[in-house]
Amino acid sequence: MSSLSDKEIPIQPPAQNQIETIAAAPIKVDTEPSKKIEVPINKVTIKPYKVETHYPTQDVFDDNICSIDKLHTDYQSSLSEAIKRLEHQYQHHHYQLNEYIELNLYTASMTTYFEKELIERIKALHLKYVKLLGESAERVIKLNLVITSNRSDYEQFFAFYTDNPIESLGVYFGGLNIAYIDYQNSDDKALKTSIHETVHALNAHIIGKTPRMFNEGMAEFFEDMSVKKGNIDIVYYKNQLTKEPYPLMQFFDYQQWSSLDIHHLYYSSWAWIAFMFSDNNRLHSLISFMKKEQVNACSAFSAGETYKIFQENYSMLEPDFYHWQQNLNSY
Repeated sequence: MSSLSDKEIPIQPPAQNQIETIAAAPIKVDTEPSKKIEVPINKVTIKPYKVETHYPTQDVFDDNICSIDKLHTDYQSSLSEAIKRLEHQYQHHHYQLNEYIELNLYTASMTTYFEKELIERIKALHLKYVKLLGESAERVIKLNLVITSNRSDYEQFFAFYTDNPIESLGVYFGGLNIAYIDYQNSDDKALKTSIHETVHALNAHIIGKTPRMFNEGMAEFFEDMSVKKGNIDIVYYKNQLTKEPYPLMQFFDYQQWSSLDIHHLYYSSWAWIAFMFSDNNRLHSLISFMKKEQVNACSAFSAGETYKIFQENYSMLEPDFYHWQQNLNSY
């Protein structure tokens, strides 16, 4: 992942309060001109984008296996080898976050702030999936996150999986079920990347294989989350939507990603998810898509299939998305 901006908006550490689970607030759409737009997840301060470069071995699924649990069993020996490479330098921290989520965190060192924030955010993120998808999201999930101490370590671990180095800050291997995160000398940056990769892991476990624009859009959208009283807050600013996104069928089509600007593809995917979450009807349409994608965990919908599904529930999706972005910048 690489930055799209030369300037970074600093994030103040959220208050470290005890988690209190409460009902989600009704979704509201703010159509009045203002400095910021409220979205259903309350407040998100979106920092510059961190682009995670995709490569063939990432998010691996065997099309002949329609169980991610079976897939992880097949990769268990490789995962054990990956964990063994961490033994001499990285400490293993184990957490049972709730009835369903188990977190294995590997770090050379860790601040109390990072530990508490990561646990709080992952718990709230999983709860959000449960609210969106119901009981189907209430499944046992084991998360394996490695927070590398420095860039050299990150690249060294990465080299075990590919001979082609890429510019990234984090990566999730779907088959191995392990994510590597570059610490970047910052708790907040590492938290952001950790949540980005955790979204990929939750998508893989709860939904299965998903179109790239959905997988990356969700990760980009939630990576700047904070938690207040157990609820997710996200705030984004109008000046982040000054660029016109790609047409839907361009960034919906995974095959076009290799020929288009990766930064703008991530931006377009993020903007589309923000658009879908900003209205109840659109959110219900997104939930319907997610539930249909769950039916076959090993096969993601094509661009045409995705577009057709949304057209069935929301025929004005494309023009509304375009006008939403334009209207936000008309004041």
